[in-house]
Amino acid sequence: MRHTPTTTATALALTGLAALGLTACDRGGNNGASSNGGGTTIIQTIAQTPSTSNAPAVTPISDPKKLCHLFMARVQEINNAIDSYWKLTVGDNNKWSWGDPNISKAADNAKEVTDKVAPILLGSIGPDIPKDQADPLRAYVSTAQDFAKAIGERSSPDDLNSLNEKLNDELPALNRACGY
Repeated sequence: MRHTPTTTATALALTGLAALGLTACDRGGNNGASSNGGGTTIIQTIAQTPSTSNAPAVTPISDPKKLCHLFMARVQEINNAIDSYWKLTVGDNNKWSWGDPNISKAADNAKEVTDKVAPILLGSIGPDIPKDQADPLRAYVSTAQDFAKAIGERSSPDDLNSLNEKLNDELPALNRACGY
């Protein structure tokens, strides 16, 4: 985890709550004057609900240029991971196999990277971003997620080829949305 002022403050606040959550009280009739006066000591703790999401907290970006800067950098992470997988399968006339450990490793990495980066990208699209910019960004990420899911499920080459074509078809709209 990268430590920022926000994460440090949050960690300190949670530590403080945990320390305050462990309190002892004497329920006996001696107002706590004696530790063995026949009273019952009760330890109270604050119940904490476990986090249900591993998704990182994302602050929406309202500035189109800043959003595009983030998108271009983070989409490249997804593309590099997918390309590492794709290069192992292209030009083999569909003779490759999911049983090949190099292909499986590259496929798992592509899915992992996409699963990590996609929520960040989608969450960063602020409400003030124009629809004609936001829609192509969302579409590209959505297709990348579909492709990564298909890789993770070890889909057929025909399904993967179709999704790869769709991803390639959406790339120009993504670039145009960011002025490239």
